[in-house]
Amino acid sequence: MKEMQMEDKELLRQLDRPIWMQGLGSSLYIYWTKKAYEDNRTFWKDAAPHAFHFGIALDVFLRDSGKESLVLIGYQDQAINWQKTELQHLEDKIDSFCILFAVKNQQLSYQQAVQLLQTKEVYFLETAKHQPVQLQRQTGEEFYPAIPCFLSRESAKEFQSEEEEIIKPLRLHQLARLSQQPILLEPDKPYGIEVQPFS
Repeated sequence: MKEMQMEDKELLRQLDRPIWMQGLGSSLYIYWTKKAYEDNRTFWKDAAPHAFHFGIALDVFLRDSGKESLVLIGYQDQAINWQKTELQHLEDKIDSFCILFAVKNQQLSYQQAVQLLQTKEVYFLETAKHQPVQLQRQTGEEFYPAIPCFLSRESAKEFQSEEEEIIKPLRLHQLARLSQQPILLEPDKPYGIEVQPFS
């Protein structure tokens, strides 16, 4: 099995990707593609994999005290293996994704989500003039500025349009108070939400 940092690839940009998940012993297996899912039928024994989203599967793994290793099959030619200790630094990001995903699926209210997200670390882009990069949003015929921010540095980097823009981490409540403008959390994702400034 091959080892790699999850941040080395585009994995953290695909937390909402549908996958198949199977727990066997102290390991959790994730099948990235339908082909990987089909090719491993004989490996399932009496328990077939369950359909999940990648970020939800990571959350299940990190919370399950009985699971110690995560095996990703089908993402590349060789299976990739992580020990739980190698992924624990991602707990905050994965938890934030799960909160946003729950709002999208109407399992959590917007107000509850904002309360839970306040202390989460997010990443935003800062201009050479030390101001947050802004987007123009539209409500009806009116436009207003808002600040895009992201759950991971990798997501922010993809949004970077100019080399002089700096990616900076900050707690969500700190960014919202600093900017006094709406915050677009994961603006290019279907599960993204807009957070109003905190007083």
